[in-house]
Formats: sequence, structure tokens, C-alpha cells
Amino acid sequence: MKKMIVIFLGLLSFNTYAYDATRGALQNDPTLCQYGYNPNCGSKNRSAPPIEIIYQNVNIEVPPLFAAFAFNSQTGYFAVATNQGSLEMAQEKAIEECQKGSQNTPCEVLKWVKNGCLSAAKGRLKKSYYISTGGGLPGNAEQKALLNCMKKGAKECRIIVPETCSIS
Repeated sequence: MKKMIVIFLGLLSFNTYAYDATRGALQNDPTLCQYGYNPNCGSKNRSAPPIEIIYQNVNIEVPPLFAAFAFNSQTGYFAVATNQGSLEMAQEKAIEECQKGSQNTPCEVLKWVKNGCLSAAKGRLKKSYYISTGGGLPGNAEQKALLNCMKKGAKECRIIVPETCSIS
């Protein structure tokens, strides 16, 4: 029987060491209401005041970007210049690259875009080849190039310049 009393007192002593911080002196501390630790705060919602968020329209000027496609009808060589700051720069760079590859024979710009995409297709028209271009929004340039090629009556139209975009 003495052993049972010792065991019972021992188990009872374990309970005294299990301390809950939300009970006792802290439970009456009103500064803990906002954290939810004080159960005596009542049913009042003591959450932090709402934060007011003000949205303002911000206009950011982003300069446009240009792309150009140049072609040499004598050699069949072509070049594309993308992400240029002006139309003149895009055209000059496309012509310069085209003339480098076509042994300095004259090239001409067939298509240019501002903040858009361009593509080119090649097809056979009678005994020669025909180059058509397409431009516009992303995802449309290749389709437009192929349609322009077929509208001209060219056969075996295929994309030779995959869609390339200059969008700011």
C-alpha cells in the first residue's frame, strides 16, 4: 500500500511541472490579447487595424523596338535585324548583314515591324523563287508569311525565317 501512495504522489508531481504559459499571471495580461494568448479578452475582435493600400497608376515610357528583314534577289541571301532602337537602325543593320553574305551586292528591306514579330517564307513561282514576309503579333507572323506566299501562287512554300520578335 505504501508503494501505491508513493506512485500516486509521483504521478501527481509530474502534473505540477507541466506549466502552461497561457494560464496564471499571463492570462490576465491585456497586451497578450492581440496575439490570442489571453483567453479572458472576451469575444471582442482585437485584431490590428486594417492597413490602407493606395494604388496609383504609374506610366512608364518604354521605347519601341524594331525589326527588319532584308533580301538580295540576285543571290537569294537574306538577313534579319531585331531589337533595334529605331527603324533606321533596324533597316541599316539588316541591309549591312545581308550585303556581307551576298558579296556586297545590293539588298533591300522587304519587311519591318515595330514592337512585333516578322517571318519569311520561300516558294517556287514558275522558274524562280518567291520570298514573302509576314508580320504582326506573336504567333501570327509565320502563318501570314505562308499565306502571302500561297496567295501569290507560289508552290512548295516553306518558312525560311522562323518568327522573330522585337517587343519592348
